[in-house]
Amino acid sequence: MSDRKPDRDMAKGLAAFELPPDLLYLNSAGQTPRLCAALAAGADALRRSAQPWSESLADWLARPERVRTLAAALLRCDAQALALVPSVAYGMAVAAQQLQPRAGQKVLALADEH
Repeated sequence: MSDRKPDRDMAKGLAAFELPPDLLYLNSAGQTPRLCAALAAGADALRRSAQPWSESLADWLARPERVRTLAAALLRCDAQALALVPSVAYGMAVAAQQLQPRAGQKVLALADEH
């Protein structure tokens, strides 16, 4: 760890995560710290899932559509162009089934990322 103090923008960004003040954790993907907002959303989702009878079907179905709409705004595309899948592995399998490589062509995937 470095003794350098992060600048104000970095400090503001770090405050969005549940990290000890003396730690600067640099990693990504599945090993990244979670945003405090994501932790709160996850806790809320767990509370709702503990009592599935307390939520209407309309509300349950609306959540993924809200995610699709927000993702489309972030990506600047039509929400209907986005597919929501339960896992990367499932999405990769669906995408791979759509490929029709010709003889001699190869499909590459990252090791251990399927």
